[in-house]
Amino acid sequence: MQTDFRSIYSTILREWFCLDETTSNSVLLHDFDSLDILESSCNTSSVERVRNASLGDAYVTNYPNPFIDQTTIQYFADGGPIHLSIIDIHGKTIASLVNSEVPRGKHELTYDTSALPAGTYYCTYQSGTASQTRSLLKVR
Repeated sequence: MQTDFRSIYSTILREWFCLDETTSNSVLLHDFDSLDILESSCNTSSVERVRNASLGDAYVTNYPNPFIDQTTIQYFADGGPIHLSIIDIHGKTIASLVNSEVPRGKHELTYDTSALPAGTYYCTYQSGTASQTRSLLKVR
């Protein structure tokens, strides 16, 4: 039995990387059959959030941005340990905002930046295999 290697690639793109059929066909420049060699990992809420990230569904956001003395940080948790911190442009941790188990859902906190000089900072989010970095701009 011979199998076209492009069908294997198609299967990996769809079942492992969770690409839809149209995107997979676009990448491979043809419609190749998907093989039954992998169990799909595309049915979890984390994968759905990653898949929707390009549509604006983010793990961490903030408003206002830019800001003067404080900003509100919103983050989503799948339930489990979350690490949310603020770092400067040199990678130095300025503040650890959350470092604990957080229940599933959307959460919000206000971060006071009055003691920080104006500049660019980053809010880093880590939970399990999901991670995201958001740029924060303090003015004045």
